[in-house]
Amino acid sequence: MPRNFEQLRSLILKRKEETADLLKRLKKEAQSGDVRHADAYDQAAHSYDLQFLSEQSARAERELRLLDDALSRIQAGRYGSCGLCGEPISDARLKAIPWARHCVVCQQHQERGS
Repeated sequence: MPRNFEQLRSLILKRKEETADLLKRLKKEAQSGDVRHADAYDQAAHSYDLQFLSEQSARAERELRLLDDALSRIQAGRYGSCGLCGEPISDARLKAIPWARHCVVCQQHQERGS
């Protein structure tokens, strides 16, 4: 019996919209912070802030790619199956991480490098 992922698809779309909005705000904040600081401490703090914004932006961009991939897998009928072993990914895992590509066991193997 095929699983219905419409609720998770809606969750993914909502998360994608929120993440895209966050990314826009981060980029805008990084661009607006382009000022010169006379004080070395202010320059260091500003540099740290820009690095933090850059890392947050990269994280948001990666999440957007994962969300798009999940939507593509839903469209192709491959969503909810582990990309490694082919077994179903648990509903609890998909609710917690809707873009999950692997079941818990295969994800643990991936993280351990085995």
